[in-house]
Amino acid sequence: MEYLVRGQYPVAKAIEAPASIPPGSERTFLQAEANAKAKNFDAAGAMYRKAIDIATRALDANLAGKKLATRIDALHAAGRLTNDLAEWAHQVRLDGNQGAHDDEELTEEQVSQLGSFAELFLTYTFTLPAMVRARKGEIENAAGAPDAD
Repeated sequence: MEYLVRGQYPVAKAIEAPASIPPGSERTFLQAEANAKAKNFDAAGAMYRKAIDIATRALDANLAGKKLATRIDALHAAGRLTNDLAEWAHQVRLDGNQGAHDDEELTEEQVSQLGSFAELFLTYTFTLPAMVRARKGEIENAAGAPDAD
């Protein structure tokens, strides 16, 4: 007997990372999301932290050899991160460390917050600037195009 599956309910939500982020951050963010979905909360926390770690190195290569906490503070001092983003990045850093090093497992609520923080951090620092650059390019191209009249 053969069966043909025509659909699935509920439809599984695709796991996606914010657009225009560094490849390493994308890979680790997707791993974090998959682990969170599978309820592997410690692994998810560690991967969200790693996504932020990679992102901060991409934001300023001169800070690459520094500890993550130092990089976050330096990016904040340089005006690259708002107060809220710096605070969130530190929260992801601390909770991600807990997932990687402590005996106590992260909770589903903690991991949900880490995921939200990491997604917002990556969106603000990479996705939105890429969207602005693309839009400026469209406007500049349109301004330089000869009139159709």
